[in-house]
Amino acid sequence: MALGYGLIAAETIRDAFAKNDFSFRDYRRRILFSPLGQALTIRTGITHILYHLHWAWFQKFFWRVFKPVVAGAAWIFVLNWGKRMK
Repeated sequence: MALGYGLIAAETIRDAFAKNDFSFRDYRRRILFSPLGQALTIRTGITHILYHLHWAWFQKFFWRVFKPVVAGAAWIFVLNWGKRMK
């Protein structure tokens, strides 16, 4: 993740020098709309859901039934963000 932030920060700094504008107004947008930011947003959403499920039986059931779907979605949207970077 740190390398993803570094790439975006480097691009932002490069553009700041090119435009002679060092306000970094668009840095947050760049992070949020990058593959890194999308992965972080999805991870945040997942944690908000999972940490509010206090029923162990439901978590076990959900994982057993939806494990292939969850694993595939995790690979595509959460773990594979680095390959989507420019």
